[in-house]
Amino acid sequence: MEETRRFTNLTTGGPVHVYVRDGKIIRITPLELSPEDGPSWTIHARGRAFTPPRRTTLSNWTVAHKSTIYSPKRILTPLKRVDFDPKGKRNIHRRGESGYEPISWDEALDIVAEEMIRLKREYGPAAIMTTPSSHHLWGNVGYRFRAYNRFM
Repeated sequence: MEETRRFTNLTTGGPVHVYVRDGKIIRITPLELSPEDGPSWTIHARGRAFTPPRRTTLSNWTVAHKSTIYSPKRILTPLKRVDFDPKGKRNIHRRGESGYEPISWDEALDIVAEEMIRLKREYGPAAIMTTPSSHHLWGNVGYRFRAYNRFM
């Protein structure tokens, strides 16, 4: 059995330690601050001192990352609607009714790329609206010159 390794990750849901053994996540915990880290605040009131614990707080979705990653309901391969032909009949009236078939990642990426080109050509560049997650927006330089903007 491999030894447990600890990784530090900063998500939009808070900074965490991720513990991994044999390539699998075994635990996700809030980042615990060391004495070398900056001091916490302290409020003195009515003869008592109140100081927060020396660890970070996490969002509910960050705490659920492990169960999301290993969920049996997680889709691991791209799926395409069985009656959808990206170069022909799209059968939009069948959305939500017809089944799905697995396709390769290459085919899925080709479909997405072709659709982006088609939408821009038919409706103009404003036809595609996207928003990146907020952690890509830290700082003006990151916001204005990030790879995401160059891609779009």
